[in-house]
Amino acid sequence: MVSLPHVHRDDVLEYRLFPALQEDLKDETAIVQTLEECMDIYLAHLSPFLVDYIWQSQPFSLHAVGPDTSNNLPSHLFGATHFGDNIEDEWFIVYLLHQLTAVFPGLVCSIQDNDGNFLLIEAAYHLPRWLNPDTSSNRVFIYNGDLHVIPTPTNPSELVTLPAGVPSIQQALNLVRGQDVVTLADKPIRDDIHRRINHFPGKIKDDWHYTHCYLPVKLGVVLRHKPTLIAPAVQTFYQRDPIDLKACRVMKHFLPEDMVMVQVKFTRCLYAQLSQQKFHPDQRSGWKVPAQSNPRHKACDLGMKLAHGFEILCSRCADGGSSNSESSIEGTSGVRWQRYLQSLKDKGYFRDELEGSKLYTKLLDSAKKFYQETTSNISSEGTSGIGHQVLQILQSVPCDIAAWKAAERDLPPSQDDSWLNLTPEQLDKMLEKAAGNPSKSKDKASTSGGSANDDPSMDLDAVTKGIKTFVDKVSSYEGAEFPKEFGGDDDGGAINFDVGSFEEALENILSYRRAGPDDDSDDSDSDDDDDFDFEDGDDGEPVGEDVQMLSLMEQMDRELAGTEIGKSFEKEPAETDATKSLSLSQSQPRKASSEAAGVSRGPAGAAATGDEEDEERPVEVDVNLLKNIMESYSSQQGLAGPASNILHSLGVHLPQDEDKDT
Repeated sequence: MVSLPHVHRDDVLEYRLFPALQEDLKDETAIVQTLEECMDIYLAHLSPFLVDYIWQSQPFSLHAVGPDTSNNLPSHLFGATHFGDNIEDEWFIVYLLHQLTAVFPGLVCSIQDNDGNFLLIEAAYHLPRWLNPDTSSNRVFIYNGDLHVIPTPTNPSELVTLPAGVPSIQQALNLVRGQDVVTLADKPIRDDIHRRINHFPGKIKDDWHYTHCYLPVKLGVVLRHKPTLIAPAVQTFYQRDPIDLKACRVMKHFLPEDMVMVQVKFTRCLYAQLSQQKFHPDQRSGWKVPAQSNPRHKACDLGMKLAHGFEILCSRCADGGSSNSESSIEGTSGVRWQRYLQSLKDKGYFRDELEGSKLYTKLLDSAKKFYQETTSNISSEGTSGIGHQVLQILQSVPCDIAAWKAAERDLPPSQDDSWLNLTPEQLDKMLEKAAGNPSKSKDKASTSGGSANDDPSMDLDAVTKGIKTFVDKVSSYEGAEFPKEFGGDDDGGAINFDVGSFEEALENILSYRRAGPDDDSDDSDSDDDDDFDFEDGDDGEPVGEDVQMLSLMEQMDRELAGTEIGKSFEKEPAETDATKSLSLSQSQPRKASSEAAGVSRGPAGAAATGDEEDEERPVEVDVNLLKNIMESYSSQQGLAGPASNILHSLGVHLPQDEDKDT
């Protein structure tokens, strides 16, 4: 029994299982035996989920780890799985740990990847303020089938039971298992985690993809004998290098001969990786792929790529398969295997089948292969060990080509792979679901049978207040958060896009008004953040320095109006004769005051006409803002961009721009 170090590679998941061992268990041999018994029992319980599971890179595995005094770690079971490009492997292990802790009393698990406590990242919207990467060390565990978080003390009296700093693992385990402190995480946090894993175990089969592959019959034998070898073969081909391709110039093991059509089981991730690869085989290999117009093109292309992947695996066996690795994987005759087998029987793994029946034999064979992989640590041997397995199957499993040819006629059709192509709408839904903040207004509209845009309940005052709070208050050196009014809590909802209401909300936000006496702003520099405000005198006119500021701003307006940028602004409609008369009569007091202050609307106080009058028209701020937003959104062409990101964060969902002329 050895202590295993942390794995520091990318896309690696580490998990530690702490069984409730007897306190008087001190002898190292007894500890090892107890941990191995626990491991066999746990694996037997999980076998129905694991025997047919196709891992992207490495399988779920456990190893006994002794006490680590340097890191203050008690004895436990440790596992590390490289999940690669398939994030579902990571969450499947989270599901497995939830299942184990729900069944075995006292079992506590911790789990993290190279990002740290990714469970907290998943539930980031609902975490308490104090919980962050700096304060979460040794505080997050899976226990009794749920997430537990050890709280920090909030007053001096709680220091007796709660650690203020980083607790030791043993101290944390005692707190989680004890009754003195409530460590069960808040329901919204637990709901986020359960939402991520509740689709297991059904998703295991939903994630499979069956398709036809035209390949050598010997390769069909390998895949039928051990379907999980599809993963290392695809990964090896996907990550091939020039040295690997040298072994494929002359195929030693998988020549394009005795070809048969076979149905192969992939995971969706593996199928996407293999099918999207562009590869042309070396002419010396003998492999040729028909043109894309040929109905067999896809099956031949997939079969060719698989053959190259398996050929590379075999080429990495330096001794050509004559190693003694066979003894390392034939470990189904010892005491541990018998204990594991008995646990399978007790759990009902064999479905009450009679020993020796066809189904019993098939289940037993799957259990043996799983047990061998899990306990012999073949994955640590890398692709060399996997290549030995392939060569052993080629040498030991008979091949009846006539039977394979006959089976071609009864193959079920390949599954549709249209799921490879996502529409922008599907991607938006996936992103919203992943963020845990789906559009609730759309859900309400769908249940009521109406359109989401018809919802009249949008509170513009709340929107204005929320955006003002977001701009003026919420941001800090740690970042910015959207107010709860925009869906930050369970009662929030998305904003339905309505042009008139949206413009009105923006007009309220952008209006140059000083906050009233009921403004609850507590920022010390809130006065400095206000827009340009001018104090009126007793007669309603600007006074003092405000007049000079008005004069300066009007000069700037006139200079800007003559530029190309100024001409691009949308302006208020030109006044008619009637509106001019009304406007003139209403503006006389202001005009007189402005002239008294030396402010004129034209050279030497002359009246502005023609082009000057057009330049003098006020700019439509709201219209220009909306115009710029729409142009930015349109330029994204349905992809993610600044306009859609900002609007979606505020709950505003614009329809896709399909008319380029509007």
